[in-house]
Amino acid sequence: MIFNEWLKMKAAELEITRKYLAEVTGINYRTLQTTNTFRPRLDNLVILCEVMNKVQEGDKESFDGLIIEAIAACIKDYEYAVKRIEKGK
Repeated sequence: MIFNEWLKMKAAELEITRKYLAEVTGINYRTLQTTNTFRPRLDNLVILCEVMNKVQEGDKESFDGLIIEAIAACIKDYEYAVKRIEKGK
């Protein structure tokens, strides 16, 4: 999954729009469109997760979970590393 698709799915779950996320985070709306492949800088990824966590009235644990989920959605190497770690157990 690419990050934009994950973001679209999470926004739908939380019943917020990408336009709202763009306004609150300051990230360009066109960047968040699903037609583009967006690999966010770490600071933008954290900001997006922070906003979504606030919307869902989450705690630190849910915030951490969102960050891990977002990283897994946009960085294939992370997914491969987790699989290698699990294989090694």
